[in-house]
Amino acid sequence: MSAYLAMSWPTISKICTVAPLDVGASVIRYNRLQIDEWVASLPPKAIKNAALAAPTLLDLETEREERRSAALDRVRARASQHHHGRRPRLSDGGRNGQG
Repeated sequence: MSAYLAMSWPTISKICTVAPLDVGASVIRYNRLQIDEWVASLPPKAIKNAALAAPTLLDLETEREERRSAALDRVRARASQHHHGRRPRLSDGGRNGQG
């Protein structure tokens, strides 16, 4: 919800008047329509400041793709290190007297 509103969680928890829904297992959710109605009731200055700070959908998708690519690069690097760190296997199982 923090990203959706472009506000920090401490700020939201202090000023949001929408009650969360308890869905069990220590998980809460908010009704998006109620959140949108609450945002519409805020003074224009608060909405303008939040809109200026809000990331665009393209920004969020780009960031997600960059994180995904970085994670894949780390996995590949680890796999490469493990592969190169092992002793090569002999194709004949060491039966030729050299191993």
